[in-house]
Amino acid sequence: MVAELLFFRIIFYTVVLSVGIIADRIVQMAVFMLFFEPLRIYAGGYHAKSRRNCFISSFLMLVAVVSAIRFIPDTAVLYVSIAVIFIFGIIIWLIVPVETVNKVFEDIEVKVYRRRARLILAVEILVAAVSILLNYYKLSYIISLGLLCTGLLLLIGYIYNNGVKKNYTDRCVDIKNADKPVNSN
Repeated sequence: MVAELLFFRIIFYTVVLSVGIIADRIVQMAVFMLFFEPLRIYAGGYHAKSRRNCFISSFLMLVAVVSAIRFIPDTAVLYVSIAVIFIFGIIIWLIVPVETVNKVFEDIEVKVYRRRARLILAVEILVAAVSILLNYYKLSYIISLGLLCTGLLLLIGYIYNNGVKKNYTDRCVDIKNADKPVNSN
């Protein structure tokens, strides 16, 4: 199991490197991963049901990120960064951690993961703010893309946990209990 995970991590980072090389944005992809991955580890959120689907969705996310880095007009970088950091910073702060079927948290884990995710989020926002003050707008933009991706994955997981999954579970319980008499106390 550990060897398999290591193998998939090596493949994933090779893909990240390849996407960066092909798009001529290798440093930007490395910076994106530096800010995206630590927060994602503790924030939780949506996870694909299979390694294949995980790989495909991760690849599509990387292509979207490198496209966003490559094609955004320089005049929009600062404003997009501030808006995304503000909106997704709040969303992430409010809903972390979001568990999945593969990773259900115990009470102590919720507290630990929430604290760690919020600390990482605060550091990332601080780095983004300093980069804006120092006129390194592209760095704040790359950080904002990490927050955007993390926030979207959190929202998808949160909606699934509180909407789709909950409604499905409630319907299953209703169906199981349909033939039982109702207690009229």
